Amino acid sequence: MRFYVLPIMLIIGIMGCVTNSVSNQDPTQLGARQIEVRTLDAPQNIAYNASIQAFFDLGYSIKHTDKVSGVITGSRTTGTEEAKNSQKTKTALGFVPYVGIASLLLPNKEPTVHQVTMFLQAVSSNQTQIRFKMQANGEATWDSIAIDQLWVTTQREAMLESGITSKTPVAKEKK
Repeated sequence: MRFYVLPIMLIIGIMGCVTNSVSNQDPTQLGARQIEVRTLDAPQNIAYNASIQAFFDLGYSIKHTDKVSGVITGSRTTGTEEAKNSQKTKTALGFVPYVGIASLLLPNKEPTVHQVTMFLQAVSSNQTQIRFKMQANGEATWDSIAIDQLWVTTQREAMLESGITSKTPVAKEKK
C-alpha cells in the first residue's frame, strides 16, 4: 500500500498544474471592456446632449462630434504650469557658473494632452450604451478617475436634461 501513495501524490500534483485553454486568454481585455462600456438610462438624444455638457463641465474642448454615428471626442491639456516652472528653473540655473551645464541634464516636463472619445449607441428607446476610450499624448491609456468623472457628470446632465417625471399621477388633496 505504501508504494501506491507516492505515484498517487505525483499524479495529483501534476493534475493541479494542468490548465484549460480558456485561461490563456488575456483577462485584462475583458476587464477593460466591462469598465469602459456603461449603460445610461436615457434615450440617445438626451445622452448625446448630456455627454457634450459633461465634456464642457469638466474642462474638455470638443474636437469632433457626429450625432448620427454617436461619436464625441474631447481633449484637455494638463501640466502646463509644471512645464512652465520647469523651464524657468532650467533657465535660471543656466546662468549659474558650472551649474548651467548640469541644467541641461534636467528632464523636460511637457504638458499632457488627454483625449477622450465617447461612442453612444442606442440599446433601446430609453437606454443608451456609452463606450469610453482615452489617450494621453497620443497613446492609449486608461484613467479610471477621469472616466468616472465623465460618467457621473453625464448621468447628472442626463437627469437634468430629461427632467424629473412621476410615473404615477399625483392625487390632489381634498379640502
